[in-house]
Amino acid sequence: LVNDILDAASSRRSRLVMKVQRCEVGELAASVFDVIRPLAKKGVKLRNKISNMPVIEGDPDRLTQVLMNLCSNSLKVTSKGHISIDAALPDPAGPLLVSVSDTGVHPRP
Repeated sequence: LVNDILDAASSRRSRLVMKVQRCEVGELAASVFDVIRPLAKKGVKLRNKISNMPVIEGDPDRLTQVLMNLCSNSLKVTSKGHISIDAALPDPAGPLLVSVSDTGVHPRP
């Protein structure tokens, strides 16, 4: 959490540096689930739906941070069912599309 706050402060001052390198999105998702697994309520399945994803160029630390934040939000509202991470790369030259979904009950805005 402290690092997230420091990163947010740095980005506001335009000093957040992206460390672009080759990364395996499926492996990043698996590592996020390894961290949050002990925090998941009994009966909540963690589903890494990423398969056959090519290696991408990106910042693995930032992608992990985003996945961790989204999964942490899902953990708060999911008492049964599942939390899933999926990704797609419809255009190899385009952006990576990543989604975190869950069966939790979310508060209304």
